[in-house]
Amino acid sequence: MDLGGGKFIEFAKNWLLPIILGFVIGLAISLLFDIYRLLYSASLLIVGWNPLLRLLCTFIALLGGYLIGLIVGVIGLFYPEALGLGYDFIHKTTLAKLGELSLTTLIALLLFKIVATSITLNFGGSGGLFVPSLYVGGTLGLIYAQTLNTEPPTLCVVLAMAAMLAATNKTLLTSITLVAETVGQAL
Repeated sequence: MDLGGGKFIEFAKNWLLPIILGFVIGLAISLLFDIYRLLYSASLLIVGWNPLLRLLCTFIALLGGYLIGLIVGVIGLFYPEALGLGYDFIHKTTLAKLGELSLTTLIALLLFKIVATSITLNFGGSGGLFVPSLYVGGTLGLIYAQTLNTEPPTLCVVLAMAAMLAATNKTLLTSITLVAETVGQAL
């Protein structure tokens, strides 16, 4: 195979960039699980109770709940897109309408969504990892597409969403099907 000139660029676009995106998703999912485990340990310290010190543990649990609510509230004050389900944000990423956002804003949204989801789930809030994994994957795909200036950026977003969903749910084909259903006519 001759990889000289333009053929190498085509080879890199079709094969190397998705492989690099896979490594980036692997690092992001590792970060997500590390933050989740760290906050799980913190939740055991704050919310965990000792039968001998029931009153003190109740006070600590209430104080911890207020503290966690304050942290999530501050995140929402500066980056409201990081809170809630994020279906609108996911839809905008699949249409690549977020090109006007800077890379630092996208990175901040990515990190704050991971932290807000981990805090909410570890400290007794209701929710799951399905939609947040789509959100984090789509944001990471858009960061990747903007950094490397790939065309179309929607392809990187959808690939990253499917990879993140597959990593969090440990399902390969199901995640591809679900992302295809979620994205719909965007491609």
